[in-house]
Amino acid sequence: MLKTKKIKQGNTYAIHNGDYAGQMFVFIKQNKKTKTYSFLGLPDMTTLEISQSDFDEGIRTEIVQFVEATPRYVFKVILNQYEKNQKTKNENLND
Repeated sequence: MLKTKKIKQGNTYAIHNGDYAGQMFVFIKQNKKTKTYSFLGLPDMTTLEISQSDFDEGIRTEIVQFVEATPRYVFKVILNQYEKNQKTKNENLND
């Protein structure tokens, strides 16, 4: 059995199969209430929410693989983009 590292804010993961193959996901936050993880997908700069169970299964089957801990100064830019996407999403819901 593979030992999984605890997911941490700023960790970058490569997606090797499926609809998101070739993309990198940067972990932003965990929602314990809905049991989801939020990511910013690169290079498309899209905001994604993935269930913890789906993500854990992806790690277990090596569809999702840890790449690196993003440098802090890079993560700040990624976080700003994530927050901008969320703000735009919320504004669109209110229209």
